[in-house]
Amino acid sequence: MVKIGVFVQAQYSDENCFIPIKNKPSIEVVLEKAKKITENVILTVADEPGNQVFDEIASKWQVEVFKGNKDNIAQRFLEAAKKYQIDVIIRIPAVKPCFNELLLREMLNRYLCDYPGLDLIRAPYSYYQNFAMEIYSTKALIRVCELLPGIDPIYRYKPHYFVDQQRDLFNVSEYTSIQTYTEEDKNNIEDLFSGMRSNETAVDMERPGQGKDDFFPAIFEVRQRYGFFEDRVMSDDVILDIACGNGYGTITYKNAGEIIGVDYDISAIENARNNASRFSHISYIQDDANTFIRPGFFTKIFTFETIEHLSERSRFLQNMFISLKDCGYLFISTPVRKYQGLLVHPHHLYEYTPDEFKDFLMENGFVVIEKYSQDFRGMINPELNQNSRGMLFVCMKRQES
Repeated sequence: MVKIGVFVQAQYSDENCFIPIKNKPSIEVVLEKAKKITENVILTVADEPGNQVFDEIASKWQVEVFKGNKDNIAQRFLEAAKKYQIDVIIRIPAVKPCFNELLLREMLNRYLCDYPGLDLIRAPYSYYQNFAMEIYSTKALIRVCELLPGIDPIYRYKPHYFVDQQRDLFNVSEYTSIQTYTEEDKNNIEDLFSGMRSNETAVDMERPGQGKDDFFPAIFEVRQRYGFFEDRVMSDDVILDIACGNGYGTITYKNAGEIIGVDYDISAIENARNNASRFSHISYIQDDANTFIRPGFFTKIFTFETIEHLSERSRFLQNMFISLKDCGYLFISTPVRKYQGLLVHPHHLYEYTPDEFKDFLMENGFVVIEKYSQDFRGMINPELNQNSRGMLFVCMKRQES
């Protein structure tokens, strides 16, 4: 009997693996869909620091995890196929949660009809690639690995490309009985992944005491913060997203009545404007977070991972207080300082313990009504303490007595 396996290719430093799709990280959406195809689902990741996060994910979804060669994906896949005795490999990147399940089943049925004569089947390159995937045989992968010493090293990372291009060595089929997608379909997917390919892909935080390759997926953390509070945004809200970067937050809160994004970086503002060009109620201003103020204008203000970079932190909070309407809300996050005199990140000017930050907010006129922590995977939970990685506070503008 032919044994089929779905190899979900993932990398901890690729923040797109963790982008929340309807409150679930992208990789978990992929795993959930993959398990509907076959029970043989294997997370194939590089054996390097950081990728241990996939052990917990694999356990949660009851799938296998295989860690192999960082610089030779072909060899890693082959070792995984041999370990789990897989004959036919379905490769799905963890960053493609919208892959078409129906298409995959149809392609698999077609492939199996011609197996073992067929080495690879794929969707046309003209097909919308966020929905696409490929299927190939372990036999073909063995042949690729045998030829690797004498071919372009790029094929270590993309063995299926080599199979596809060497038609004299491999039998390849293009599956053409394929559903076409309208521009509206594609735009809906682009909305879902708004900002996914923006410039907000820098990974800029490193866990103290760890190696330079052990990075936090910063963009995932950003999206988790915005997504966590999405249900707090109402249609009559006037929102300020200060230090908005490329505007992911403003698009997340597009159901509000009016949204203004502010950032000091003019290139970020230009990117944000391009990303939100379809939304007439979203606007952007290039300004300094230290000094921006618009008295009594906003119902809610969001400022994530900003205050630790500012030289005038009290002035910033006072300006936010003045800019809120009566009973307005401030949603704010910052890293937790672990040790006196030691900053989490060298670009931060100041960091707080949870108690210090709460006191600082209250000194500047806010009532703290909710507190949350954010862990090293970006997940948000209500237990906040000195060991937390980041903290998020929901505050209300205190009324004058």
